[in-house]
Amino acid sequence: MYTKIKLFTAFTFLLVVYSNTIAYTITVGSISDNTCNYNSIQAAINASVDYTHIGIASGSSTNRISYNEQLLITKPITLVGGFIDCQDASQAINPPTETNIPLVNLIGSTGNKASIEINHADVFIHNFEISGGNNSIHGGGLRAIGNDLLVLKNLFIHNNTSTTKGGGIFLNGTTLKLIDTHVIANTAYLDGGGIYCQFDGKVILQKNSGISFNQSSGSNTNGGGIYLNECELLIFSGTDKNVNPSDINSYNGISNNNATGHGGGIFAYKSKVELMGGKYISGIHTGFGTIDTPINLNNNQANSDNDNYGNGGGIYFNSISSFLATLDIHQAKIENNSAYSGGAIYLGENSTFNMRRNLYPYPLTHDTNCWSNKCSTLSRNKASYLGGAIYIAGVNNAKIIQTHITDNRANYGTVIAVEAIQQYNTIELTHNFIYHNGRDGVGGFLDRTVFDIYSSSARWIDLIIKHNTITDNHATNSVIALLGQNNTLKVFSSILYDSSSPQIGELLSLNSSSEFDCVNINETTSIASASLTRMNVGDPKFNVRNYDYHISANSPAIDYCDDSKIGTYPTIVSVDIDNIDGIKDVIGVTDLYGPWDLGADENYYGYPLDVIYIDSFDW
Repeated sequence: MYTKIKLFTAFTFLLVVYSNTIAYTITVGSISDNTCNYNSIQAAINASVDYTHIGIASGSSTNRISYNEQLLITKPITLVGGFIDCQDASQAINPPTETNIPLVNLIGSTGNKASIEINHADVFIHNFEISGGNNSIHGGGLRAIGNDLLVLKNLFIHNNTSTTKGGGIFLNGTTLKLIDTHVIANTAYLDGGGIYCQFDGKVILQKNSGISFNQSSGSNTNGGGIYLNECELLIFSGTDKNVNPSDINSYNGISNNNATGHGGGIFAYKSKVELMGGKYISGIHTGFGTIDTPINLNNNQANSDNDNYGNGGGIYFNSISSFLATLDIHQAKIENNSAYSGGAIYLGENSTFNMRRNLYPYPLTHDTNCWSNKCSTLSRNKASYLGGAIYIAGVNNAKIIQTHITDNRANYGTVIAVEAIQQYNTIELTHNFIYHNGRDGVGGFLDRTVFDIYSSSARWIDLIIKHNTITDNHATNSVIALLGQNNTLKVFSSILYDSSSPQIGELLSLNSSSEFDCVNINETTSIASASLTRMNVGDPKFNVRNYDYHISANSPAIDYCDDSKIGTYPTIVSVDIDNIDGIKDVIGVTDLYGPWDLGADENYYGYPLDVIYIDSFDW
């Protein structure tokens, strides 16, 4: 054990101190360059000892060197490309950076092997382009086996193919760290078009890294971008840029991947997934992430062959009863994903889910900077059947906090649809803006409900809505449908003013209960069977500017309620949708039941009173 730790520490130290001052002990380059030790990368690897640094000439931008090889690495080693020639590499002249060099051009030759295969070794690879790998086993571009560390920095892994799993990369028990690395346009005919990870492996994305335009292309295959089977995924990478074919940095995050089956972006089974936006400055997260870009999970598609089999356009997340899987999303931009059910996210058995603006939503610590004033978005996702944004089959606990949930579409449950297969399911929504989810059934979707909740006799669903603003959703039947049996609905301190939908509730569930307390609402007839206390049916007087549903200075929702109901539930958020500390007791406004405002927004100064209304022509 001591030897293993010592070797790992030494290798990690080499990675950290790798700098422009290292002169490479072995060099590889063109056959016409007589200063090179070797003209083959594999020959240099074979001749090296453990922890050797090998410098590899890439040529110039107008005269690149191509290496048609399939590499086998079985020892800890460092491969660094980007030098013009071997003379530069041997003397550390003109050291490579991410901006001034061509990458080592490694083209996988035919023969049904990965371009690089790594067995039980710690390996660092810098400045490579890997393409053309074609493997009939697993891993088209790169295959790593063993509980070791693989660090890829400034790599471009593209157009590789596996006839089984892992078109770009296949991992078995390996920790993979991607730094300024892009895995793009790879194909697996089974699972994991970009990356396939199994059995205690780990994938970490840092800085400008992305997994994009990959596909699992066989019949009902899964994980277009990433497939996780008992693995961990940790991402600190994203972008606000639009995709630009000439700009590889526009592919950051998880985007534009597709699967014929489940998980267009990510398929995760018995795994832990953390998508962590923001800048982390403490503990193990020191220096990771940035406040300038979100976690990017966009334009991924499940059910890409349109055969009505394929859920979780962005993420398909599932487990078994004996293993609790966790999905944690912070400061994310989750948009334009699509699937049969669960346009953005599918949550399966024995899982927990958190999506939020703040890393620590309680008690008082919160992030002060973000990539936009919205900071956490779940928008424009589509499901052709259930759950435009989220479909829940079974979840221990799902929480969405301080998130803008807008413009999602589905036949049933434009925001959330639940068909419980698990005994207990708790769903909490706190301080969210939820609007324009539906367009009156126009454009190929029924838009029947915003929340579609169904539970059978052996299941229980608790839906808790606290300090949310739910408005202008244009459902064709109701905002909340409570169907089946054994459901509990709690709506507290919220604005549920949705005159664009025919009715607020469709409360048909047996052996169930519904409670509305301190709610600004446009009609109560459809929810007359529920417990209704401290209700307000006045116009909330939104200032609608560019989908702006902050309450205006003369809204009846200001200083309306106390926290007597809110305080009985576990997730207490001390800041509103804009990250403003609550409570703000507005001077000159009489507290009706207490100083809390209704809805996601806590009014603290007041907004201008002029109102600009928008209609469906502006959507």
